[in-house]
Amino acid sequence: DDTSSEIIHPLLVGDDVRRFEVYFRNTYLIFTRRGIHIEKYAGILEHPSQFRLDLTPQKSDDDLRGRKPGDYAWYEIQDSTDYHATFRLPKIIYPEIAKESRFYLDTDGYFPLKTIFTIPSHDWYLLGILNSTSAWEYLKTICSVLGDEERGGRLTLQTIYLTNLTIPEAKQSDRQIIGALAQQTQQLHMQRRHKVETYLGLIGTSPAQSTSRNVLEQPWALGKDDFMRRARSAPLSVYYDARDETTALTEQ
Repeated sequence: DDTSSEIIHPLLVGDDVRRFEVYFRNTYLIFTRRGIHIEKYAGILEHPSQFRLDLTPQKSDDDLRGRKPGDYAWYEIQDSTDYHATFRLPKIIYPEIAKESRFYLDTDGYFPLKTIFTIPSHDWYLLGILNSTSAWEYLKTICSVLGDEERGGRLTLQTIYLTNLTIPEAKQSDRQIIGALAQQTQQLHMQRRHKVETYLGLIGTSPAQSTSRNVLEQPWALGKDDFMRRARSAPLSVYYDARDETTALTEQ
């Protein structure tokens, strides 16, 4: 039902957002915001109807099932999401917690889960600065840290900290140069990612079911013996092709 696509959106979680790239895991969100005319989307209603008892607002504390009390319909998101229009626009997204720069400029209208923060900006220069070593070294000095930031500790990139990051007022010509480099870098990252997803499919690993902790997702850094141990039935030619292609893109 083509109408259904109006409220079904690609969804990202914090682990999906990387430096200049995203790992989309074929996960989607049915976004039934407050005030939605659900009768317009009859093709969708069948799915949440399976969970109606658990989605219905509780009437009292004695109710054993249901969501928190409120004036929302059983099929609606229980909290107001007036900011949702931002998600459809170009935006810079990044995870709440990270041990390295992980900023990405999204032009595909991904909806972020709560572990992702959003900057409503289409500024490639800003993306370049955010993903720079200098910016990350400064964030280490102002962000709350989980562990030791010099030994793999993770920074909490909450708004209270990130808004204190100073962005240089560069000349327009410099902004254009840095912005163009950031855009080119992201394009190369996504080209590499698409090749990785193709290669994962060829060795029988679903990109949707994989995770960033799967070493097979980095063929450019994976040795032949390690590949053979983890993908025993896959031909070595697939590995060599993926390794060479992704290595070339990584070097670029």
